[in-house]
Amino acid sequence: MTQAAKRDKNLDLEKRVAEFDGLRALVAEFGDAAYRAIDRYYAALGYEEGYDLILDCVRSKELSLEAVRTAPVEAVLELLRKFFERRGGNQPEFRVENDTIYLTTPCSSWCPTPAAVRKTGLGHEDICFVHKRSFAAGVASAITEFVPALTVQASNLESRNLTKGAGCTEAYKVVAGWPVRGAPAPRGAAPE
Repeated sequence: MTQAAKRDKNLDLEKRVAEFDGLRALVAEFGDAAYRAIDRYYAALGYEEGYDLILDCVRSKELSLEAVRTAPVEAVLELLRKFFERRGGNQPEFRVENDTIYLTTPCSSWCPTPAAVRKTGLGHEDICFVHKRSFAAGVASAITEFVPALTVQASNLESRNLTKGAGCTEAYKVVAGWPVRGAPAPRGAAPE
């Protein structure tokens, strides 16, 4: 499934149904504990994709350690943009506020997940949180291996699977373990 998951173009209902049938079989056998394994699996696939993206960007001179140290939020943003461009399908809207990158896919964008959930009966309240969003969080986390003082904290803010009419939004907080010019000072920190 690794290559199929990495090549997912995000809009094929039958592929999503087949994928969710597999996830449903795991949940039927192992219960809710299977969702932890699913989350870890997709995060690992995303990490692999992030690694490949970073390698491509380093080879093409689009990314360097100095660039990450100078503008860590922008470096993570570009990595996520490149991932979504490569993946195809629905493209999220990107917004940056201070040290946090927000990705939103409006509810008006068609997504196969709700229909696939109905067809398969997969029961997680927000399967995207342990499925496609885990994949994107894995992509974003890959850069933290190359820059150990960097952390990317991913969280789910809203989902069409949880709230009728809502879009799907996740946040990626980029935490640099060094002073970044132009970034807001941490609370209680002395001014420069």
